[in-house]
Amino acid sequence: MKREIPRTNETQDFVSITSNVECQPNYFGALDFAFIVHARTAEDLLRAYPHLREHTEEIAFESVRPKPILVGSYIHVEVGKKLLRGELIGIPFLATEFRRKLPEIRDALKLVLNYCSHRQTKIVGLGGLLPSVTRHGHDLLSFVDGVGITTGHSFTAHVIAEQVLAIKRKFLKIKSLAILGAAGSMGQATTKLLLAEKVADKFTLIDVHPKLGALNEMKSKLNRQIQIETTSELSALKKSEVIICVTNSPSALIQPEHLSSGCIIIDDAQPPNVTHEVARAAGATVLKCLAQVPRLKCPFDFGIFPKDLLPEKQNIVFTCLAETLMLAAHDYKGHFTIGHPTGEQLKIIAGFSHSLGITVAPFHSFPEIGEVNLNKQISK
Repeated sequence: MKREIPRTNETQDFVSITSNVECQPNYFGALDFAFIVHARTAEDLLRAYPHLREHTEEIAFESVRPKPILVGSYIHVEVGKKLLRGELIGIPFLATEFRRKLPEIRDALKLVLNYCSHRQTKIVGLGGLLPSVTRHGHDLLSFVDGVGITTGHSFTAHVIAEQVLAIKRKFLKIKSLAILGAAGSMGQATTKLLLAEKVADKFTLIDVHPKLGALNEMKSKLNRQIQIETTSELSALKKSEVIICVTNSPSALIQPEHLSSGCIIIDDAQPPNVTHEVARAAGATVLKCLAQVPRLKCPFDFGIFPKDLLPEKQNIVFTCLAETLMLAAHDYKGHFTIGHPTGEQLKIIAGFSHSLGITVAPFHSFPEIGEVNLNKQISK
């Protein structure tokens, strides 16, 4: 049954606080920012509610769904002499449930935004698959009162472009580069940035068959001096030395037969498009898209690093979260990246990152691998 969205003063009845004592907030005033996420796998939920580990996955999720605003952690960042206060807020749905439970997911998001309005939150960021199920934020605009929304896609596109430029500096030349999910909001912004920098001799733009028309339309407007191929076939990845994954798939798409040995993959998808097992079988190097934020404290385990490294790695986070807190730090008014990132938004967020000292993080792969030295990869 569809849940009626409560008025602001009733929202607290739908709030659940993490049972992980290290992450529990002790501040309940106005928030500078919030970052909304969902469970990629059941492990994400269990990190926030470790007392549920003794139960089955189904029981764990059903036990938290009556209160679908899941406050998973506090997030603090010092900017100059100011302390920005934020929260990591989850909704109790798995990535694999998004297609069949879309109405319930949207209802949960409306509840979260009501909670954020009650907390006088300046800006809210959308993580994981949430941009794709809200038309990149458009569907949420009528449910917010004084709260800005951003998908984080502007800074993510900027960081991916910087990562590819760093790879090019190591290789000196990239013959062929592929972008998986090229027709989407992130894909188009990333493609335009990389074409402007002429990072590769050939670009292969890949997306599902129904989006080939959009890809071909985009191709007609792009740099004609660079070879551009459009396709819906994952097998086209095998011809590329560098691959960028920016899809909204709820599960991993890439298999070993799609990859050439020695290729480098920047996988920004959450959930990931490439598993550790696939990368190892194919002899590929997978890099995550991450930002380094000075003086950031977020004790929640996002599954990026081994547990013993979490305390010293708290300042390395997802780029969409970094965009959210940058906007809060600059006291940005209103919405930011809604829909496709604009050229002006890309310039603004690059300027914000420079002024705040927020940079591209050192290359990291899966937690089992850790930090990656590209010099060693190239010399193989």
